Amino acid sequence: MQLAEKGFTTMKHIKYATINQLNLIACTWTNKFTLTSLHQLQQQVKDAAPSNIPNNIVLVHRKAENPYQSCYSETWESEIKKCR
Repeated sequence: MQLAEKGFTTMKHIKYATINQLNLIACTWTNKFTLTSLHQLQQQVKDAAPSNIPNNIVLVHRKAENPYQSCYSETWESEIKKCR
């Protein structure tokens, strides 16, 4: 289960989630989130400062010019060799 399936599409949604909403996510058997991990995530979001993401940041590595280098930085070639 992804958080977006439960309507959590932004950090703001997580920041202001109620305990009941977090429990609903934690109780879903297909999820990978425990209630503790959701509380920790919520605390980190509350403590985070708002900022703007620079235009040169690639959030989806598949869209980068070299997806492997984007994901693994300079060690990308050795990381690929490990998979063979």
